[in-house]
Amino acid sequence: MKISCFSLLHLWNFSLIFNSIFIIIPYQGMHTYTIFSIPLGYMLFIITFLFIIIFNKFRIEKINSLIRYSIYGILFYCMFSVLIVKNYRSWFIYLVMWVFYVLSFLSLIRIYNRHICLKNFITYLKNIIFTFSIISLIGIFRFLFLKFGDANPWAFINKNGYIFSIVPFIPIILAAIDYGMYKTFKFLIIFIIIFINIILVFSRTAYIGLVFSLFMYYIIYHIVNFYRINLLSLLRRILRFLLVTILLYILMINIPHFKEKIIIGFETVNKVIKFGEIKEGESDYRRYLLIKESIRIFKEHWLLGTGLGLENYLYYFNENTIPAKPHSLYLSYLAEFGLIGFSFLVLFLFSILQVLYKTILYTIGKKEVYLSIGFFVGHLTILIMFLFNEYITAPYTWFFWATAVAYSLLVRKER
Repeated sequence: MKISCFSLLHLWNFSLIFNSIFIIIPYQGMHTYTIFSIPLGYMLFIITFLFIIIFNKFRIEKINSLIRYSIYGILFYCMFSVLIVKNYRSWFIYLVMWVFYVLSFLSLIRIYNRHICLKNFITYLKNIIFTFSIISLIGIFRFLFLKFGDANPWAFINKNGYIFSIVPFIPIILAAIDYGMYKTFKFLIIFIIIFINIILVFSRTAYIGLVFSLFMYYIIYHIVNFYRINLLSLLRRILRFLLVTILLYILMINIPHFKEKIIIGFETVNKVIKFGEIKEGESDYRRYLLIKESIRIFKEHWLLGTGLGLENYLYYFNENTIPAKPHSLYLSYLAEFGLIGFSFLVLFLFSILQVLYKTILYTIGKKEVYLSIGFFVGHLTILIMFLFNEYITAPYTWFFWATAVAYSLLVRKER
């Protein structure tokens, strides 16, 4: 049976939906059920990537040289770090994971660029947005009617993992109406459903990512279109801004847990700025200890790091601290990769940003500029959320990056 590229792309959407069908099952923990060390919730995403790699016959797309060289650097460090690691099993697992994600990233770009046109790409984006609206309804239902602790619709992926799959697409949804994919009423229904779901997930990372993506999209939109905005267009955007602000305020004063999360976050930041520490027993004390440990480990292994693999990072923890990641990609990978490996990682993140920024410049004056801004802000949102969590090893993060870079290639090819 011949498999089409659209079948593979829709398999990704099916994976999103499938993780949401366990409606009556509470969250089970990411690593409660695993297959070959892969969390159960990731399995269909991984299988989709595997099919994409096989469909391409292990051929990859030629891309921007900066992205390519940064990937070479990351993989070189990953392999070289075998000389310094303490746990070879952890090193091998993470090496396979990095190689697989990089290959998936490049293979998915090839699928988009070689087998579909821009028109079909836009149709697929609409399918993704529709899929997220269905998932969001399931999450809201679980919270309101099944009385689960939050609106995470996925029983086998934790709430912060879920928000990394959906929040980067918020600016894409905003761009969709400006591009002309939706009428105003349909857009409002979809946006409000997804917006409420994200709020009810009760994740501070989600709130920061949501607010950042909303405001940054419109800031860049008005900078890019400064000389082209008429009064009616400006009034529409002011109305949208007021609608979102009012909705946020209503949720804040009527949902105690949401209000509590915001207050705790501000109090934590204030304590660190004012006193330079958080005392034992106070909110976020555990996270504070993990951050301190990651900084200490980096200072002791600043050049090469602890080597690839979670267990190799945790090996160096102080015996008085329960070992775990510090909930910040930048801090944990500074310690794990050292300055050498971390430099290549930052270069990779920056190179994607550069490609997406150039796409904005290339599409100014055309309606494609809205989606260019959307993908650019979506990537920026991931970088901001990386300050508070580290889902770079999640398949949906690499899916977003591949989709964003592929859009840049498609726009240039068709223009």
